[in-house]
Amino acid sequence: MDPRRGSVSGARADQSTVTLDGIDVNDSDRQTAFTSVLRVTLDSVQEFRVTTSNYGAEAGRSSGAQVSLVTRSGTNSLAGSAYYVNRNTAFSSNEYFLKLSQLGEGLKSTPPKLDKNIFGASLGGPIRKDKLFFFGNFEGLNESRETVTTRGVPSNSLRDGVLVYQCASAAACPGGTVQGFTGSHTIPAGSYGLTPAELTRIDPLHIGPSAATMAYFRQFPSPNQEGTYPGNIDDFRFAAPIDNTFRTYIARADYRLNGSQSFFGRINKQDILSYLDQRAAAPQVPQRPGDGGT
Repeated sequence: MDPRRGSVSGARADQSTVTLDGIDVNDSDRQTAFTSVLRVTLDSVQEFRVTTSNYGAEAGRSSGAQVSLVTRSGTNSLAGSAYYVNRNTAFSSNEYFLKLSQLGEGLKSTPPKLDKNIFGASLGGPIRKDKLFFFGNFEGLNESRETVTTRGVPSNSLRDGVLVYQCASAAACPGGTVQGFTGSHTIPAGSYGLTPAELTRIDPLHIGPSAATMAYFRQFPSPNQEGTYPGNIDDFRFAAPIDNTFRTYIARADYRLNGSQSFFGRINKQDILSYLDQRAAAPQVPQRPGDGGT
């Protein structure tokens, strides 16, 4: 799918190219615009350039924008920095539809959590004046947030053994209440609710609704808004918790052979398999673990 976010010069969004120090770092997995497979911190970028058309010989890999990044190098002066940024949920406002769902359940309107702590340091300078230089940067991110998520869950009537379907003629189905395994359920006009007994009669094996299946359905939270298949599969909207921890290490060494020739080496470290460096995904339902991410 191409949502056209980041589309340049009429090309598809995934046709933009990102290079870091002249090396292709495009994220071919997600294929989103302007996305590098390596994290590039603000303090480690010396310059960047975006070309939208009429590319030079060093670019032109694809039909979209060409984004060139260059990492910072050390100089004859020893220089460094340290920084810390905090973003707190206290300054957040609630998402509109989440607020409606919370108020509909009789809960207090509570905005999704979004706490971020970004910290880091950089240092660069000479190893041998006018010849050999170094630069290093470390950055960490601790993020604890919630993302508004909607999941399809069994309706209260379905988990009690009642199957609702829409009638061909609305006049033939005035609605009303039907009895499930444990209670009665309101059926809207224009729909018909098959009771567990009726489902058993039309079942060729006369088994009817499975008690084990009903018990499994009851493990899901009750819906708080109408879904794609009202009466059977409704929606549950909630703020899903997500915790992320990122650690990024960047180091570079430069050697100037003469006034027109130089060499450099760069190391980027971000172990995506480490428990300290992960991108989590929203859980399927509350109180259940989410996807560990990548």
